[in-house]
Amino acid sequence: GGGGGKLFDLFFKKTSHLPPSFLPRKRTQLTQSSVPVLVDFWAVWCGPCKLVAPLMAAVEKEMDGKLKVVKINADPCPNLVEKYKVYGLPTLSLFNPGSDTPFAQREGAIGKKALLEWLAANGIEAGVAK
Repeated sequence: GGGGGKLFDLFFKKTSHLPPSFLPRKRTQLTQSSVPVLVDFWAVWCGPCKLVAPLMAAVEKEMDGKLKVVKINADPCPNLVEKYKVYGLPTLSLFNPGSDTPFAQREGAIGKKALLEWLAANGIEAGVAK
């Protein structure tokens, strides 16, 4: 919707100074997990992201070891934003254990019930070994 390019340029200028070493750590969290990983792409300035944040911790706890949550601040990670085609925030991406390619992705704030339903639709349910 117009004007996005300028914002994007600003975003990349602002973040280009970050050390590349920041990224392999996150990738390692993905590829070395023995359970599916839910990645929450967020940003400090993103209102809806703040609504989703407490939900992530609650759902991870409820899943009781069946799901790992990794939060990635999109601002310092433009190459991850590009790699995972994150067009809006928050974006939630689901990864199979050991994979760094998401098998499901959704954009926008979400309530707990809807999040649990989305996870279940993708084969991840609390208290049910699949």
